[in-house]
Amino acid sequence: GMSITLNNSKTHAYELYTSLKEIYQSIYKALTNSKISKDNLLTSTGKVPNRKTIMDMVINNQPIMVGAIHKYRDMRFDEFHLHLYLYGVHHYLQKDDGKIRFEKLKSYLHRYLKSKRKRYDNPVDIREVGINSNTFNDVISPATVHEYLSMPKTNPEQKSWINYLAETQRQTEYKSPLYYLYQKI
Repeated sequence: GMSITLNNSKTHAYELYTSLKEIYQSIYKALTNSKISKDNLLTSTGKVPNRKTIMDMVINNQPIMVGAIHKYRDMRFDEFHLHLYLYGVHHYLQKDDGKIRFEKLKSYLHRYLKSKRKRYDNPVDIREVGINSNTFNDVISPATVHEYLSMPKTNPEQKSWINYLAETQRQTEYKSPLYYLYQKI
């Protein structure tokens, strides 16, 4: 899996929510070099798609995206940033042109930052989940994707990227639901 953080500037939660399908389209185009219509994308708010849907996506090598909108801790204003979890992108990044696709993905995501100046040194932060030195060593196999996506409900105490997205261990007055984006099969 892959984690992506978009360190937005002066962005409200609703703006981020309405851009989720466009972000999925950009990720899909960067990875596959083909377009997908918004009409072919489904969004489930706060509810994990059923196991059959998830397994169909896994079998068809289609990316599954989970989005979470978090409020900046250091801001008193209503400024938010976006965290994403992607499963299924490894099929596209392991090809000979994987490095080119990765750089394309990063550049496509920059358009959603809504900032003339960079807020941080790394405004689009992309990391592997479960590999190398990532804080969250979540090992997710094709057979366990559904269980992993269900973890905020079934095992909220476990340290994992999906639980971080769901803010299961953070006491806050603002908790956004998880947004699951996937394709019609």
